Amino acid sequence: MNSDRAMFLRGRGAIAVLACVFTGLASSSPADEAFPADKTQHAAGDFDRGQQLFAQQCARCHGDEGQGEEDYYPEPLQGDHPVSHLFEIIERTMPEEDPEACIDQDAIDVATFVHDRFYSEAARQRRAVARIELARLTVPQYRNALTDLLQSFRKPSEPADEPTEPADEPTEPADEPTEPADEPSAPADESSEPADEEGSGGLLGTYFKTRSLSEKDKVIERTDPVVDFDFGEGVPDPADEFSDPEEFSIRWEGGLFVEQTGRYELRLYSENGVQMWVNDPDQALIDGWVRSGDKTEHVESIFLLGGRTYPIQLDFHKRKDPTAAVSLRWEPPGGVVEPIPSQHLRRGKFPRLFVATTTFPPDDRSVGYERGTRVTKDWAEATTLGAIETANEVLRDLDSLAEVGKDDSDDERREKVMSLCHEFVARAFRQPLDDEQKVRYVSRHFADEDSLERAVKRVVIFALKSPRFLYPELGLEGDLATATRLSYALCDGPPDSSLLEVARKGELSTPEQVSEQARRLLDEPRGRAKLRAFFRHWLQIDVPHDLSKDMEQYPDFTPQLAVDLRRSLERFVEANVWAEASDFRQLLLSESVWLNPRLADFYGVELPAGDDFRPVSFETEPRAGVLTHPFLMAAFAHRAESSPIHRGVFLVRGILGRTLRSPPDAIELVDSSLLPNMTTRQRVEEQTKPDSCQNCHRTINPLGFALEHYDAVGRYRHDEEAGAVDASGEYQPTRGEPIEFSDATELSVALAEHEEVTRNFVERMFEFLIKQPIGAYRAGLLDELTDGFVASDYHIRDLAVRIVSIATPGTAQATRAVE
Repeated sequence: MNSDRAMFLRGRGAIAVLACVFTGLASSSPADEAFPADKTQHAAGDFDRGQQLFAQQCARCHGDEGQGEEDYYPEPLQGDHPVSHLFEIIERTMPEEDPEACIDQDAIDVATFVHDRFYSEAARQRRAVARIELARLTVPQYRNALTDLLQSFRKPSEPADEPTEPADEPTEPADEPTEPADEPSAPADESSEPADEEGSGGLLGTYFKTRSLSEKDKVIERTDPVVDFDFGEGVPDPADEFSDPEEFSIRWEGGLFVEQTGRYELRLYSENGVQMWVNDPDQALIDGWVRSGDKTEHVESIFLLGGRTYPIQLDFHKRKDPTAAVSLRWEPPGGVVEPIPSQHLRRGKFPRLFVATTTFPPDDRSVGYERGTRVTKDWAEATTLGAIETANEVLRDLDSLAEVGKDDSDDERREKVMSLCHEFVARAFRQPLDDEQKVRYVSRHFADEDSLERAVKRVVIFALKSPRFLYPELGLEGDLATATRLSYALCDGPPDSSLLEVARKGELSTPEQVSEQARRLLDEPRGRAKLRAFFRHWLQIDVPHDLSKDMEQYPDFTPQLAVDLRRSLERFVEANVWAEASDFRQLLLSESVWLNPRLADFYGVELPAGDDFRPVSFETEPRAGVLTHPFLMAAFAHRAESSPIHRGVFLVRGILGRTLRSPPDAIELVDSSLLPNMTTRQRVEEQTKPDSCQNCHRTINPLGFALEHYDAVGRYRHDEEAGAVDASGEYQPTRGEPIEFSDATELSVALAEHEEVTRNFVERMFEFLIKQPIGAYRAGLLDELTDGFVASDYHIRDLAVRIVSIATPGTAQATRAVE
């Protein structure tokens, strides 16, 4: 072993310090050219001279092009520190065996070469040009595509403006088929989601004075915001004609709206007879119509897609029981058991939706957003199971979907079923079939099978396993391709009938035409759901957070309160996004927090009467939008105390768009019980002061300290037990002057219109919607979108429209090149 290598291996930790600096942070912001004030006497960096010095003193450990050397430091040198920071670290630590050998102008020259050649984002883009990759359907897109494909053959039920008459039996009418179209179409549009106004939502309740649920015995018809009643020994309304308090019945009908995809646990609590249907009129999800012993709780689960409304019917009866009570509750994904809130209940008639329950492996998120560029064995098997599940659904309603009449002959039935199959494949492929495709995908299966049902099953599975279905861009050109890309970008699903009609007319060829349709889609339930999912992703709301807290210190912080906090953040974001101004800056600057009575009581705020969430300003304490929202403060904290590191990392990654690598050494931070005389800030500063920590924590810590006025549950405080809170600090952007602040509100003001924050938000939204790297489209697109965002007064919905309008036209040529 030569002496240089022996010295390196003995002092590898010091080399790791430099490597951690080089690889610690990454973003798309260009570097600055400023150097520390005390070094301004040096000339600007000399690239060529820096290249020579790097080859002499650095390349043996980090590679000729900064790619890393396996025997020394294998990680590539790339990140987003400005040149001035690279200079400081190089001067202090490089080369490891003789740090004094590269100082002053030498360090400036090396920093200039490293930054411009391979370290910065711009350098990496020059060396590895991004490309648009042919992508399969992501898991959410696949599920939505199956649901919408089946729904396109069913006639929707419109929400009722007036109360509807209850049926005599506790069932719902079967869905009616529609006429097959000559060209492929998509599902008819769902009824619009009602506004989140106080009093909106609820189910139509029809009350009967007997157990029969008969029209002649109807007494009351009204909208009930929730189903959570305890009638005791009395009747629902003494003022009405309930002749016998020991015998009456109720039917609640309407829709169940869910925001998030996942498995929902539904619970019925009643000591009386109950029966409930959810998304299936032929099979009760819960059947307790005839009581069995002392059972009062009925629990079943169901998998549902977010952004959709499902038909629900609940029948209840009291017959000779001492008392009467009924409560409809649920436990949504990541939630707690509670009465289903009124904003998730819809009055009206809604069609049954097919929802594939096949379990899929998660999509690749290694680049920060879901994408469908990888095909694994598990994914291929899941698509087969999903195709089989869909085929069984088609067979279940075959005659209805094919509009087979009772008097049709066998030949007529066969002809109608084959016609259905031709239309099914055309809609699955999002374009009409040519003669060869009709034979390949439909006719030959009927020729090879004596059983009509087996032929249908083969057609469905064959079509849904085809790349033409799994890869939505394959084979599409012109306006049909534009419609497909637009719909999948904004709705995670195929185009609806209105969008396809526009495409067929050739009215989707310009950015203006695309923008018009984009605005319409954003107002649809699926579009709202997609934008809602983006903010869950951007703010890490969808990350499983452990919000449990020390019960001795926070005895009133219950699981229900934690769920309320998440809803509070979601309502805050929703209100700002769908406001007329849709101003991104207000997400960082707003002084209001959405609270319900339970949260208001916990945070010591007076709330006007009412059970719903509403925006409240904290009069005695400053708040700064999402930066200080109690949910995020609690999520990025420990059980008993705040965590400046977790909060700082969230700001660095989520708000500023700078990614962090794992530290070279794991350090377990000491809690307050071991260092009781130190504030949280002092403990973190003490334990992260080594150079190997400061490479990243010089950025993380000040941002985290800015939030120290908020404890582990997001309550405001001036002091800790060990002393006053110090929330002041300084953040050095990737370019430009440092940002100085005294607390979170000053930081939020500085960040609300900061280029680094704005560019990161634009890039995050682009990648989430388009599911491709922004650099794959054209040079300067990020700058163009960012400038347009600023010019629109930071209008969030306009940004989404601008993204799809710019990214959609012209994509076909790039995609075909990839194919």
